Amino acid sequence: MSYIQDAFNLTREPFQKNISRECLFQSKSMRNALNRLQVAVETQSFAVFTGEVGLGKTTAIRCLKESLKDSEYEFLYISDSKVSPKWLYSTFLAQLGVEPRLYNGNCKRLFLNQLKMIRDTQHKKVIAVADECHLWSYDVLEELRFLLNEDFDSKNPLTLILVGQNELWEKLNMIRCRAIRQRVDLNIYVCNLDKTEIEGYIKAHLKYAGASEEVELFDKAAIEAIYDYSFGVPRLVNKICKHSLLRAIASKSQLVTEQIIKDTMSFELKSLSDEREQSLMFNGEQYVE
Repeated sequence: MSYIQDAFNLTREPFQKNISRECLFQSKSMRNALNRLQVAVETQSFAVFTGEVGLGKTTAIRCLKESLKDSEYEFLYISDSKVSPKWLYSTFLAQLGVEPRLYNGNCKRLFLNQLKMIRDTQHKKVIAVADECHLWSYDVLEELRFLLNEDFDSKNPLTLILVGQNELWEKLNMIRCRAIRQRVDLNIYVCNLDKTEIEGYIKAHLKYAGASEEVELFDKAAIEAIYDYSFGVPRLVNKICKHSLLRAIASKSQLVTEQIIKDTMSFELKSLSDEREQSLMFNGEQYVE
């Protein structure tokens, strides 16, 4: 049992990223993204899924994967910032249990043959998810266009989902990427949590950790402060909550207050606090010409 679990009588470590799909808090934006990801799978579409860092894009993909039956779907996933066309095919082939061959053209043909075999023999649909695509080169993105071509461009041979930060659309909106952009069937995105969703998010994680609903661990003012410091980014909410619980223990307090949040940001998480101040300045709230 961890230090936090013992101090607050919890059965699990709170504010972890591996919370189960059934207990995961779903904001309106996340529910919409999950629904559209499901549509992409059902219609074998080409989807682009974007959002700022820390908003839960990879968590959404994990939820999608866990919702699919292994008997009906073959799920492929790649997350790499530096990808070449050969590496792309080789990685997918390795996940299918096929040893990649030396040349890129052979890898592509071998992968397309595997797709056909999976569809025609195993009667399964293939979902390929590529993460961190905002860091990919134009050549690799262009390769995906050729991957989608089958039967004279009449149908997609698989569901393809590109995941990345918002800069991905900056690349796709370039003139040289127009042929890729025109093939996108679904534009999916996830947004920051709003102020009301922050409270629901925190309560969902505490419930998953085994906290009693009768016991308040974060007061209203603390939750307001968490929203202000995190900008509604779930990854930052997790970090702030975890560190504030540790500070509450050190203060011999069973309740996280606004002051504890402020102290946490001033000492344990000063870099995040500085980042917030800088962001406020450039958003015009404190900026002076």
